[in-house]
Amino acid sequence: MDYVLYTHSLISLIDRFAVFANDEIDHMVKNTNSDLRTEAFTLFEALYNQSTQDGSLLEELPVFFISLDNKFTAQQTRNKALSAALANWWLEWSFVYSMQAKVITNSPVTVQNITHLTQGNTQPMRQHELSHYANLFTQVPIPLCNVSTVTGDIIRLNQRFVDVFGYTIKDIPNMDTWWLKAYPDPVYRSWVLQTWNTAVEYAVEHKTDIEPQHYQVTCKDGRLITMEISGIYIDNEFLAIFKDATQRMEAEDILRDMAFLDSLTQIANRRRFDEKLIQEFNLSIKTNSPLSLILIDIDNFKQFNDSYGHLIGDECLLKVAQCISTAVSRPEDFVARFGGEEFVVLLPQTSAAGACNVAQKIQHAISELTIIYDHCFTNKVTLSLGINTRYNQCDHIQLLDGADKALYKAKEHGRDCIVVNQ
Repeated sequence: MDYVLYTHSLISLIDRFAVFANDEIDHMVKNTNSDLRTEAFTLFEALYNQSTQDGSLLEELPVFFISLDNKFTAQQTRNKALSAALANWWLEWSFVYSMQAKVITNSPVTVQNITHLTQGNTQPMRQHELSHYANLFTQVPIPLCNVSTVTGDIIRLNQRFVDVFGYTIKDIPNMDTWWLKAYPDPVYRSWVLQTWNTAVEYAVEHKTDIEPQHYQVTCKDGRLITMEISGIYIDNEFLAIFKDATQRMEAEDILRDMAFLDSLTQIANRRRFDEKLIQEFNLSIKTNSPLSLILIDIDNFKQFNDSYGHLIGDECLLKVAQCISTAVSRPEDFVARFGGEEFVVLLPQTSAAGACNVAQKIQHAISELTIIYDHCFTNKVTLSLGINTRYNQCDHIQLLDGADKALYKAKEHGRDCIVVNQ
């Protein structure tokens, strides 16, 4: 088969995307909707169709991707990284594509018996067991599991499944065993079974793939890993496809944290505080426990900014925020930037007297920090603090408003003091 045209096309694709920075390339490789992946899959389809017509898929394609990588020098690291990504994508893409495109074929083949991966070679050959399918099943770099829906037996696993989860076919000969071992917690297992069976029923009814869903799988060694599990339903079997979702979940957690993080002070922002206030207020009512709030303002901060400039002002905000966070020591307590030079501390299960103690700790910590302010009679940055505690008839807005009134009184009294709302 002549791969010259496809070689040039793939090299052209790699060259176009190799101009991006390493982190941008890494993002495109991980992003399932990137232009890089879309263009690669378009070329794969043309390559796949041509190779199957020539009957040379198994014999020549592995060599083809090796030769593609050899087109680049050792110094072309980005090109080589993209070439390696394309080779892995090809295995995944061609496997799924062949399953969908060739399911109507009725060509039995002999599948090599690997005892720890299969239930043996006594299974009758099915219509989708083509030679390239059998080869790709073992090579594809993601865990795969082939299951009979009639008996519930697990027919075969690929090596990647064993590498990731640790289970061989002897460990999990059927789905009943898999459910027990992969999801040992009975409550969670009940949810997994319901979610998976619903997805399977929908796939059968609508003649579509089994929709992906995140599941926490317990490995043979006891580790918990988050996997995105989907599947292809074919006659009396389904193929379960596993993709590691741990990195994606971690990325989502980071993005979610960033949405609630004040970028300057590195503590929670106003948006996160508004949510937390409602949560803690409702919990306080439910448990009939006190909830206190401290509203804090940096004294004369506008003049500080005017005197030293915004860069020093930003440094001051960061130091004050971190100092408050350190002084508020209980895990359940919550510190956020309220806006500008104002901060807020939320103290669950804390009385007004307890909140006063925390406020005094914060004042002492700031005095020890000693942020110099030459234009203030104290020669250092100070704080005004207003405290309010939930009472029976108030709502969360009134709780916040009471702390604000107390803070205003602290400023009226000369600043650098603590006032409790009565």
